[in-house]
Amino acid sequence: MKSLLLCAVFAFVHFGIVFTLGYNTQSTPGTTTETHSKVCKQTVSEQYGLIHSPNFPEKYPRYSRCQYLVEKYSPDACDVKLTIHTFEVTRMAFTNCSEDFLEIQDGTKRFRICGDLPRGTKKFLSFPPDSDKLEFNFRSTFHQKNGFEIEVKQLPFSCRKRVTTTPATTRTSVPCTRTVTGRQGFLRFPDGEDGASDRCTYTIRRSEPRACLLQMDFTTFEVPQSSECNQDHLLLPDGQKLCGVLGGNRKYIEFPSSTDELVITSVGPSNSFNIQVTQLPGPCDLSAASNFTG
Repeated sequence: MKSLLLCAVFAFVHFGIVFTLGYNTQSTPGTTTETHSKVCKQTVSEQYGLIHSPNFPEKYPRYSRCQYLVEKYSPDACDVKLTIHTFEVTRMAFTNCSEDFLEIQDGTKRFRICGDLPRGTKKFLSFPPDSDKLEFNFRSTFHQKNGFEIEVKQLPFSCRKRVTTTPATTRTSVPCTRTVTGRQGFLRFPDGEDGASDRCTYTIRRSEPRACLLQMDFTTFEVPQSSECNQDHLLLPDGQKLCGVLGGNRKYIEFPSSTDELVITSVGPSNSFNIQVTQLPGPCDLSAASNFTG
């Protein structure tokens, strides 16, 4: 009987230690945190807040389930800016973030993020027209990485006047244009500088005579999939159309000998991407660099 009692006490203490170390329960200003075994929930109800993976900055536990709610702090705050402090979530090749991922809500759409994102990466989101909440969800399988910490900022005075349409009227799309002249730059859509837009043109000008290759690093890329990318897509100078989930990939484009600029066009209102572009000097042999790499 005595040995059974000692085993029970040891099991209780051992379980308590595992449970206590499982999650980091500290909260940050503007953020409310609740944690339970395998489950956690954080709520941002002020203008500024932080959300993070369970156990951050340590590795997140296996089979985690976390919910993050952003509640509108003011009636005139319709947009939200996310800024990545840290983001390391396991990305398996050819799975399109189907295992470990952070699911983000933007209006009525949802998309998943995984892989490694550089510090300072920004993403702009909007509250749904009929709701004062945004919901994010984190899921992990048997993998473990360092996870993420993301700053949440609700943007005041960001509500656009709603346009009422009739059969005789349609929404006017505002095209945008961007130019990259330096050795490095970013192609972002949306970038928070324009209103609703179905099309954005990016012109990359050669930064020096030796520059002959453009390296494109797809930090994030979420474009609705369609047959041969004939609907929403990113149009490259050679006529190739990109769509689907391509975050974490790299692609090279060659500057033509007859001109000192490349033109890349985003087509579609639902596109979402952040691409770093870097101009590289020769040699300009694309035979081994024309395909995507992970």
